[in-house]
Amino acid sequence: MSTQPHTVATAPPFDALNPYPWFAWMRQHERVYQDPDTHLWYVFGYHDVLRVLNPPLKPTAENPIVFSSQLPIGAEHATTQGSILFTDPPRQRAIRDLLTPAFSPKALQDRYAACITSIIDELLDQVIDAGEMDVVATLAYAIPVMVIAELLDVPKEDRKAIQHLVIKSFRLVKMEGASLAHRVPELEQYFWQTLAQRRQHPPEDHPDLITTLVHGCPHDGVALNEAELLGNCELLLIAGSETTAHLLTNLFRVLDAFPEVQQQVWQNPALVSALIEETLRYLSPIHFNPHLTTRGAELGGRVIPENQVVMPLLASANRDEQVFARGESFELMRFANTAPNHVAFGFRGTHFCLGAPLARLEANLMMQRLIACMEQIHLVPGVSLKPRPSGFGMVPANSGVQSLPVTFKRR
Repeated sequence: MSTQPHTVATAPPFDALNPYPWFAWMRQHERVYQDPDTHLWYVFGYHDVLRVLNPPLKPTAENPIVFSSQLPIGAEHATTQGSILFTDPPRQRAIRDLLTPAFSPKALQDRYAACITSIIDELLDQVIDAGEMDVVATLAYAIPVMVIAELLDVPKEDRKAIQHLVIKSFRLVKMEGASLAHRVPELEQYFWQTLAQRRQHPPEDHPDLITTLVHGCPHDGVALNEAELLGNCELLLIAGSETTAHLLTNLFRVLDAFPEVQQQVWQNPALVSALIEETLRYLSPIHFNPHLTTRGAELGGRVIPENQVVMPLLASANRDEQVFARGESFELMRFANTAPNHVAFGFRGTHFCLGAPLARLEANLMMQRLIACMEQIHLVPGVSLKPRPSGFGMVPANSGVQSLPVTFKRR
């Protein structure tokens, strides 16, 4: 497998920690590019990425799905096969609509904001007197795993083990050509047992997400099958943890890289939402969302044959200067007075991230607690960041780092 992109010699060197100069060069010269080793097709421009991401809600023979989410992944390989991530409309929409009410911003704020704040405070209490912490180990994964465990109604005594299994699943992620492998048998077994319990003894007071999947009926009238139940349980846990973990880590990276931004936000906490949206654009948590061509397709001046894996690069699209003026610059006020149009979570389509409101809420509450209890946050001098291991071909799957040691002053 190629560890370096194969392109013309004049392209800038590829850096997994900072792929943006390479993305910028590719947007100008190779907006759609096939890696000769993996045969994966990479899509760099914003408008081309949108074409891949947004299939028709009601596909027909005249308006078919050209870029499908149903990748050729064997059941023995992919943890989240059967989930809405790997399902096309109209079935995808039917299952998604079961879960959407639980992820509305108001429902999350009313039901979980106090709990999330308590989780964040408990974690910060463990490090606040030390004046330093590893953001990745202390906060970035712990917060989203503990929060999604609340939504899934995972018993408190099981949550440490679940956190360990989630992190294990990230370490196993691998892609070669069009195959994925990141199955964690212990996690599957846990969910099989939990699904059986919810069938026999659904909670009486309020339905958690697993109960909703087990007992709910999609609007197409077809109950979820076993693969859909398992796949969506694991998607909620894994995707609900990973994307948010990288967002939380990236907020600290931005605060260190742009001390003037840190000062502005600390002086005016109302800017936290603007900080989060520009961080999502500037350092997108997830770099791509794979699709499969169902027929030949013209994109960016290239013809992609049928049955090819296409990688729309969200992180590159979010720096496209045809859409974002001064796209390579971090501008705190970019989305202060306008709705964000970045594609860090997808964009207003079928596969817009279901958990985006939850990720935003967790990030906002974390930032508010940081502002209240600490200041002068800086990366430990001399530390070299290392990207999280990724076997997804030449471009890392995400913007995550293995650790992020920072110092701070208690307020």
